[in-house]
Amino acid sequence: MNCEKILIVYYSRTGNTRKLAENLKEKLNCQIEEIVDIKSRKGIFGFVKSGMDAALKRDTNIKNSNVDLSQYELVILGTPVWASNMTPAIRTFIKMNKEKMKNVAFFCTQMSSGKDSTFADMRKLVGKDPISSLYINSKGETMEDNEIRIQTFIEDIRNFKI
Repeated sequence: MNCEKILIVYYSRTGNTRKLAENLKEKLNCQIEEIVDIKSRKGIFGFVKSGMDAALKRDTNIKNSNVDLSQYELVILGTPVWASNMTPAIRTFIKMNKEKMKNVAFFCTQMSSGKDSTFADMRKLVGKDPISSLYINSKGETMEDNEIRIQTFIEDIRNFKI
């Protein structure tokens, strides 16, 4: 696949998902766009409120992006897992842009679990199956396990035919 036709779109509260997005960007040599949640999610109160917003599947206000998604053949969506759900920022982005995304892939970062429900909800909301999905556990798994999953994801993206 032509890497110029791939865009990574992600949200990151603490920086873990950002690190993974940047790692994927380097490996795929593609474009990247960070979603910015206008709502403050800092500190312990932000953490608690964020988990509640995710569990209740709430939307949020995000900064407008100037990226034209229709020029990309593949949009890779990345989110942390909060309360076994995608973040409100990714939820809002998908709702605003699902018609413009030709093909999708998903990735998430999680402390221990929640990827399955997160990916199922993302698939349902975007209205199409991802060409690949990647999860990274920051707890309970080795770096080798995570690297193997990253390599498999990269191979799936590179082998994707339009």
